[in-house]
Amino acid sequence: IKAVITGLLILIFSWGIGEVSSELHTGRFIVQMVGEKLPAIILPPLVFMVSAAIAFSTGSSWGAMAILFPMVVPLSYSLDGSSTKDKVGGIVVGTVASVLSGSVFGDHCSPISDTTVLSSVACSCDHLAHVRTQVCCFRGTSLCT
Repeated sequence: IKAVITGLLILIFSWGIGEVSSELHTGRFIVQMVGEKLPAIILPPLVFMVSAAIAFSTGSSWGAMAILFPMVVPLSYSLDGSSTKDKVGGIVVGTVASVLSGSVFGDHCSPISDTTVLSSVACSCDHLAHVRTQVCCFRGTSLCT
């Protein structure tokens, strides 16, 4: 029960942060601050690393997604010159994919993630040994991403 409540609280607070950043138009602010200075090709790898770091530190992939989507989608749309109302360009697609894959990567490598804890308990193995195996498996995958 405690693990479920902790996970639920993390999700609620993450959704709250996502909602606050949406209401404050954080995405629009970020576009104004870095939109002209940031090369578009750098955005997807940068978002992957930030997403992985947030998910790793919170232990929640859903929380990282809720925090990042309102901020990075407007930025990627403004940087992608090929995006229109009817068509989404490659930078937008790459950035959305980076949020999703970075969040899952960080969540699976996090020692405080509910899935990591439950996996090590279900396998009756040492928790930190399980975390080390997860990091080794996902290191190569993250480089490919």
